[in-house]
Amino acid sequence: APVQASDWHAELHSALSQQDPGLSGPPDATVVRAHQTLAYLLWREWRQGRKLGAAEEMLVRGAWATGDWHKGARLAAQNPRTPFTRLAALATHKDEDVRKLVAANPSTPVALLELLAKEDDWGVQSEVAKNRATPQKTLEELAESVASVYVVGNPSAPEPLRVRLASLDGGGEFWADLAEIPSTPVSLLEVLAKDKHPWVRMNVADNPSTPETLRVSLLESLAMEKGPLVRSRVAANPSTPQSLRASLLEALVAEMDKEASTRMAPRRASGDVEAMAQAFSSVANTDLCINVAANRWTPVRVLERLANHEQDVVRSAVARNPSVPAVILQVLATDRSAKVRTAVADNAVTPGALLEKLAKDTHIIVRQALVGNPSVPHRLLELLAKDKHQDVRRFVSESGRAPSAMIEAFAKDKHPSVRTSVAENRLTPISVLEKLGKDREAGVRSAVAGNPVAPVALLEVLAMDKDQDVRRATAANPA
Repeated sequence: APVQASDWHAELHSALSQQDPGLSGPPDATVVRAHQTLAYLLWREWRQGRKLGAAEEMLVRGAWATGDWHKGARLAAQNPRTPFTRLAALATHKDEDVRKLVAANPSTPVALLELLAKEDDWGVQSEVAKNRATPQKTLEELAESVASVYVVGNPSAPEPLRVRLASLDGGGEFWADLAEIPSTPVSLLEVLAKDKHPWVRMNVADNPSTPETLRVSLLESLAMEKGPLVRSRVAANPSTPQSLRASLLEALVAEMDKEASTRMAPRRASGDVEAMAQAFSSVANTDLCINVAANRWTPVRVLERLANHEQDVVRSAVARNPSVPAVILQVLATDRSAKVRTAVADNAVTPGALLEKLAKDTHIIVRQALVGNPSVPHRLLELLAKDKHQDVRRFVSESGRAPSAMIEAFAKDKHPSVRTSVAENRLTPISVLEKLGKDREAGVRSAVAGNPVAPVALLEVLAMDKDQDVRRATAANPA
């Protein structure tokens, strides 16, 4: 039967202290971790038939009652500081997600990775294949398994092996993802540049690590693709020759016009002025409209038409365009859609007068977007720090732009979500963390307990907190 053990760590520690005077005093975070590990190992021995002593049974029952190892297993499995003995136990956990986290842990010993690689589980094998600590011999074995695509993405795998695997067909979306990663070796990018799928080659062209000569060659060949989406991405690449970009944009707009003209013919014939303004709305390929709207080289006359598109995702793309004229932003700042107004608030080229106006917008997502805009002046940030909605104040506290005085004010905010945000922030001064460590809300104290910059003395206090979530967060703190 479940036992009621609100603080089983302290109870066990007290019992053990009677036999070992060296353990006198309250349990610290290290002892709590040791209790959790020991409880799990004892439970496994009990399942195998070993009879537990009274103190051992109390330890296991207490851990079971508080759920410490059930809820903490995943945290422990991914924590680089988890002891080898516990990682070894978690590597055979019945929960596949726990085993996957052990396989992904950068501190998991080679012996455990080799064991996990032999599991008949694709998910676990894939995490071993991605782990940089996995030895080359194991990676070579996994190269012959269904997890081979992940070996290609592992920088620890021998480059010849990665190149060989990348040249094989079947990578699909994974090859496309790999082609986007800046750390992908040039030798691999050269192989992916020959992939049969145009979106893989397009990602290689967009990759900042791709040699310029290869990039330009790819862009010129991709410009001949039939699909308009690929060509619209070529038109947006900074390395695309200016003359080629201009001709691509002209051709894409002509294709959009042709489709729009066919679809809108009946309404145009009736003299519908709105239909003429929103002609691009009839283009079936919305993604194409978005790409053209977001392209900084798109002509203003085209942006003006796209700013009238009936779908807010297209108008938002215009609003985020770094080259959009102020006159278009002024119109979009009063758009009926909060998403579009948010895009205006997020654009670094939005004039100050419009930013001031948007700071009073009725929708909180618009005001939240202002917080992340580097062009927003400090005086406007101070206004947003006093916003009536806690989510806006929370965004300011997380922005990295709030000075110490503002952080201290947020630490006293009436809403716990704002105080929690301050407690989680690594930039929060220690003196503020110490005050929040005494907060009346357990969630705030848990955030302090999980903050890697929290001092050891504070963690020792939180390890004895009355709330088990706070103690659990303290035990999981990597500091």
